[in-house]
Amino acid sequence: MAYGAEQIFEELEEEKHPCSNKPIDLVHLSRQTFGNKDLENEVLGLFYKHSQQCLTRLREATTPKQWAEAMHSIKGSSRGIGAWEIGELAEKYECTHPTETETEKEKAVRKIENLINKTNKFIKNLI
Repeated sequence: MAYGAEQIFEELEEEKHPCSNKPIDLVHLSRQTFGNKDLENEVLGLFYKHSQQCLTRLREATTPKQWAEAMHSIKGSSRGIGAWEIGELAEKYECTHPTETETEKEKAVRKIENLINKTNKFIKNLI
């Protein structure tokens, strides 16, 4: 059976973002760190600290540029460790600064903060 380009791309996408009940794709993380457990722990520790700094920047963002930069940083670092859910949400919010009301901003920050906290709790149990 011949594969069409669409089927190949779907399979590659599934491989990149496998379904998991864990907040981090540990297979992806292992690939990123060459199977080195010490490096894996170091990278997870860096994500833990960096994510907290990004949340602070996000809460303090007053311009669309500041908001986008904080979300972009969250998106990149989360994808680096295989925290796909955070990366997808950050990508969604990256281009949409909630300027209409403070409540919208608080709701967006709370959503991403909840995912980051869940992931960081997972990280604390890993390292």
